[in-house]
Amino acid sequence: QRLFGAAARSGRSANGVGMGATQAADDLGLPLEQSFAATLHGFIDDYLAQGDGNAESLTVDVLGCRPALELDNQERVLMAVLDVLPPRLRRLTVRMCGPEVGCSTTSSTHQVGDGRTLSLEVRPGLYHDAIPEDDADMVVAMNAGIGVPQYAALWGPTLDLLARRPKRVLFALTSYTAGE
Repeated sequence: QRLFGAAARSGRSANGVGMGATQAADDLGLPLEQSFAATLHGFIDDYLAQGDGNAESLTVDVLGCRPALELDNQERVLMAVLDVLPPRLRRLTVRMCGPEVGCSTTSSTHQVGDGRTLSLEVRPGLYHDAIPEDDADMVVAMNAGIGVPQYAALWGPTLDLLARRPKRVLFALTSYTAGE
């Protein structure tokens, strides 16, 4: 079952959004580059719904970012995500990091049409080295490979850091496979 398969069955597309090469109905799903925004929106929306309902500011750390996916036009993508989140969220801070970032540290601030603010930081490196602050409300790792043996040593320090933080944080994960 593919991520957001129901959305892929939209009547506006002859083959459905994300229809795979087989053109099979069970291959429906959002293309990987669109699933980042949809998944991040879902995580944030669920987080806000579970909280006190009055959050005006949220800090989200996104781990393992890659230029071809999460970092592809990230300002536009994240502004669109903020635009469709509940209006009570006035400020969204997103800090993105990963060993494959491929650039030096950058930061920018963007205004969404209704006066809300997106603050974006991109930092190269592994999370436990790149983002030592412990103020995130949510940490997200998409298709992280945490359950893959050859990546275990890379994830160990980050998982230890998250476990030791005095502030509890939601750690949201996705994976490529059900086994992971």
